[in-house]
Amino acid sequence: MEAVELYRKANKNTESARLLAEIAQKLQEKRAPPLMIKKIYVLAAFEIDSYKQRVFDASMTQITSGGNTADATAKTLNSLITTDINSSADKALSNPWKGAEAIHYYLLCQRQLYQKEYNRAMKTAIRLIEYEKELDTREVYSLIALASYYNKCYKECSKAFVKLERMPNTTKEVREKFESIALALFSRHSPVDAPQVKFPCPKKGCDAQVSEYDTNCQRCGSFYSACIASGQSIVVKEYYTCKTCKHKAMLKELDYLSLKHCPLCHAVVQPQTKS
Repeated sequence: MEAVELYRKANKNTESARLLAEIAQKLQEKRAPPLMIKKIYVLAAFEIDSYKQRVFDASMTQITSGGNTADATAKTLNSLITTDINSSADKALSNPWKGAEAIHYYLLCQRQLYQKEYNRAMKTAIRLIEYEKELDTREVYSLIALASYYNKCYKECSKAFVKLERMPNTTKEVREKFESIALALFSRHSPVDAPQVKFPCPKKGCDAQVSEYDTNCQRCGSFYSACIASGQSIVVKEYYTCKTCKHKAMLKELDYLSLKHCPLCHAVVQPQTKS
């Protein structure tokens, strides 16, 4: 961590971000406390954001007063795109925010399960499918199976068990255990989901009905951002965007959970930035 601080003082944000991301990845391999790993990923992400801001500011300074707004915008965007490409070429710098999000939703899902908020836990568990590269795939589908079972969505639970049974590198012994558990569960419960809330896709011109558990519309392809406070898909206009990390949370969830700080980066919630 001393090396990280030295790089930060020297304004070498990409180097400090790389070290932080590597530390986080190594801690994940060693099964260190997830909350600690999440905080390190957030620090790495802040370093990348600082680097991008410096590139942005430098680009704006270089633009002469004779250039028009379109030229200035084009040059700035080109600089930022180049920065993104250069950063993504290094695996450790690809997207630290995604690593932080993965751990955040992983912890959130387990907390919701312990609090017996099974409907919320299932929504968060399904969101974890987006983070199979950042998390252990077996843990992701185990959480989906567990949350779906307690939420009485046995079809979704069955699908999760099929995924677990067919997972590569699964030993015969482990596969037989999954099969035994599945047989015990589905001999008592038919693989049918409990009734789900449906709502119209919020995209203009799309008349599809989507489930409360969907993270995207299968008809128009619209992707629904996750609420950082609850793990649910955001399909309403009343949401808050964190000024620091730019992640979103539904206002009703901030009120319901009485949150005064961003659940991801812990910045103070600022009412003037509510959307």
